[in-house]
Amino acid sequence: MAYTLEEAKTLIIRAGKELLAKGLVARTWGNISARISETHFAITPSGRSYETMTPDQIVVVAIDDLTYEGDIKPSSEKGIHADCYRLREDVQFIIHTHQKAATVMSISGDHFTLEDSKEIALLGTMIPCAPYGISSTKTLRKHVAQTVADFPQSKVCLMQSHGALCMGTSYDEAFALADALENAMQQRIYRSIGVSNDKELLEKYFQNRRLILATSALPDLGISIRINDRFLIKQNGKQSEYSIKEKLPSEAWIAKAHQTIYKTQKARCIVYENDPFVVAFSATKKTLRPSIDDLAQIGGATIKTATSSKVTSKLNGRNAVFILGLGAFCTGRTMDDALAVAMILRKGCEAEIVSSLLNKPHRLSFFDAWIQRTVYLSKYSKMNAKE
Repeated sequence: MAYTLEEAKTLIIRAGKELLAKGLVARTWGNISARISETHFAITPSGRSYETMTPDQIVVVAIDDLTYEGDIKPSSEKGIHADCYRLREDVQFIIHTHQKAATVMSISGDHFTLEDSKEIALLGTMIPCAPYGISSTKTLRKHVAQTVADFPQSKVCLMQSHGALCMGTSYDEAFALADALENAMQQRIYRSIGVSNDKELLEKYFQNRRLILATSALPDLGISIRINDRFLIKQNGKQSEYSIKEKLPSEAWIAKAHQTIYKTQKARCIVYENDPFVVAFSATKKTLRPSIDDLAQIGGATIKTATSSKVTSKLNGRNAVFILGLGAFCTGRTMDDALAVAMILRKGCEAEIVSSLLNKPHRLSFFDAWIQRTVYLSKYSKMNAKE
């Protein structure tokens, strides 16, 4: 049974906060909708923060022609939601997530058959995957609609190199689907590679790459924020303040690395990311070509590896750079921006490592990555200009 408009708005706002809390999305990615009649649904607006979203920002959209009233634009993926409501009369609530394990497994483009009775009871026997299409395009919408139509018993649908769509008969079921999907895909990752946890997975990756797994503690490369012509850096639990212009001694090489970034980039905040998957990839000395859309958008069309002295040249045009064998620096205009880059870089590195071990890589073409990065920066700049 469809929700009232007031119920839909309340649940959509609640869902946005829950998606962030569970780490199923970052920033404004993903989208949420609720059916309010046979002909209309309510959906999240385009480019609005889940933390501050208000009921008046939720947009009502017609299922048949995607028309809507008011000046606030609905999510750019509104067509996908409309198709799901048109194809599935029982669906009342939809969440589109960028959850980690499901996104990682989507890279292969494979459909997955489930065998566990508990998983089947909620998810069905098959988890299909829609072929790749650039985010917010007619191609992606067409692929998702065809997949949803082809697998009428499936309540979830992976979107290659992008995320997942969870179609529930209620708010509660939609989130139950997301949780069950994540667990099923995480276990599938381990079983497919022949490991039981992330540590064993990374050990296998290092063995295959003939790399030495670092056992010593990594140095803390710090977290910092720029304030006018100075910056504050917190490292090993201690906070220090430096001028952007002062000459730093060679022993202060970590602070010097931050200083150099502030001198040459538009960044206002820098976060050091030492997640094991990020450190593992940084040890390969390679450039990461994103396998997932959101990394290309927020991180860059390529993410390069540098020594601490060459970090700025490898960071140009990007918001992340690997530091050889140590992890990565992630930058942003705000601390939330930099932390979002770090979160998505973790997922991107895991995606690269898992798909490599499974011998099923699907890296975005440079053009696809570049166009998404360009569009993202353009939209994000406009969004900041309004604030």
